[in-house]
Amino acid sequence: MKLLKFLDIFFYPNNIIEQVSRSALASLLLISVLCCISPSFALDYDLVKKWGSTGVLDGQFNSPSSVSYDPSNEIVYVADLDNDRIQKFDTEGNFLSKWGISGTGNGEFSHPGDVETDSSGNLYVVDIENSRVQKFDGEGNFLMKWGASGTEDGQFDHPGDIMIDETNKTIYVTDIGNSRIQKFDYEGNFLMKWGSPGNGDGQFNRPAGMALDPSDKIIYVADTKNDRIQKFDINGNFLSKWGNSGGGNGDFNRPTGIEFSPADGIIFITDNDNKRIQVFDKNGNFLSKWGSEENFERPTGIAVDESNQQAFVNDKANNNIQVFNIPDDPFANIEYTPLQSDDNSDENEDSTDSEKKESKDDEDDGDKDDEDDGDKDDEDDGDKDDEDDGDKDDEDDDDFVDKDNDGDIDCKDTGNNVKVGSDDPYDLDRDGDGIGCET
Repeated sequence: MKLLKFLDIFFYPNNIIEQVSRSALASLLLISVLCCISPSFALDYDLVKKWGSTGVLDGQFNSPSSVSYDPSNEIVYVADLDNDRIQKFDTEGNFLSKWGISGTGNGEFSHPGDVETDSSGNLYVVDIENSRVQKFDGEGNFLMKWGASGTEDGQFDHPGDIMIDETNKTIYVTDIGNSRIQKFDYEGNFLMKWGSPGNGDGQFNRPAGMALDPSDKIIYVADTKNDRIQKFDINGNFLSKWGNSGGGNGDFNRPTGIEFSPADGIIFITDNDNKRIQVFDKNGNFLSKWGSEENFERPTGIAVDESNQQAFVNDKANNNIQVFNIPDDPFANIEYTPLQSDDNSDENEDSTDSEKKESKDDEDDGDKDDEDDGDKDDEDDGDKDDEDDGDKDDEDDDDFVDKDNDGDIDCKDTGNNVKVGSDDPYDLDRDGDGIGCET
C-alpha cells in the first residue's frame, strides 16, 4: 500500500512536486521499491549441463542410482545400476572408463547402488543384491570385499549408502532392509550398529542415504519411508530430527540422497518423489530448493564439487546426470524458515499454500479436506486418494498399484511395501533405495 500511495504521488503530483525535483523524487521511488520488496528464498541453482541417455553403450545408463565426486582427481563416478557397472567421467561429462559385469565374483555386481571415494582415490561400491561392499582403486582394480546376506553383525539386507570417515578411519553403511546403520573399520571388520524398525527417535523405515559433517562429527541419515532426516553423533547417539510427509518447504516424499558441504555448512537432500532438491543448514532449517517435473523424474543421488561450486545430480528415471551451479553465498537473500516441531510441520509451507490448505478443511479433524476422516482427500475412507476403498491409489481395488497389469497386487502393505521372495520385479525394491513398485 505504501508503494501504491507513493506511485500515486509520483504520477499525480500536487504540492510535493513543487518542493521536490523530479530527479530526487525518482531516486526516492527507487529507494521505496527496494525497501518494500521482500527478498525471496529462491536462489539460482542454474542447470549448467547434463549428460547421459538410456542404453548400454559407453556414457549411457540404465537406472543410474548414485553419483560420487573425487575432488583430488576431478573425476565423477556413476553407479549404473541395471547395467551392473561403474562408469567414470570427467567433470564435463566425457566418458573415461568403466568396469563391472553381472555376477557374484570379485569385481562383478548385482545392482551396484552407491559409490564413494576416499582421499586416496579408492572406490567403495555397495553391491546390493550380493549383500556386500567392494573396494577398488581408481582404475577399477578389485582390492577387497566384505559382507553377506543376513541379519547378523556385518551382514546386510539390501545395503544402501556408504560413507567414509577418514579422520577416524571408519566406514558406515545403511542396511536398508534391516533398518539400521552399521559401522566398520577400513578392513571391513564390524565395529557397531544402531537402529531398529519403527518411527521413533533412532529408529528407521528403510534408511537410504547418509552424510557426514567431519568437523562436528555429526551423521545425517535420510530415513526414507519415514520422510525425515535424523541426526546422530558418530557413535549412533540420537540428537535431533526434522521433516514430515508432504510437499511443502522442509517436507519430504521419499528422501534418498544426502550430501553435506563443509565449505558452506549446508545439506543437500534429494527429495525423490517431490522431484526436487532441498537445502538446509546444519540444524535442519530450510534454506532453499530447486527442481520440478521439468528437471527431474527420480533424483536419487547428489555429489558436490566445492571448488567449482557445482552439484551433480543423478536422475534415475531419465538416465542422466545433471550439473547445477551452487550460489556463492547459499545463505544470501533467504527467507529463513526456522525448524518446526512435528506438531507444527505444516507451518513450514509458505503462507499462500498454508492459506489454501486451511481453507479446504471444514472439519475439525486435522486434515486438509472436507471429510471427518483424518486424511487428505475427499473420501470418507481414511486414505489419501479419491477412491472409497481404503488404499492409496486411484483404483477401486484395495491394493496400492498394479503397474505391470499382471493381475496381482504390487507392493501390498506388508509393513515395508515389499513382497519378500516375489519374482515379480514390480513388487521388489531391487535397488535398495527404499522405494518399491518401480520398473
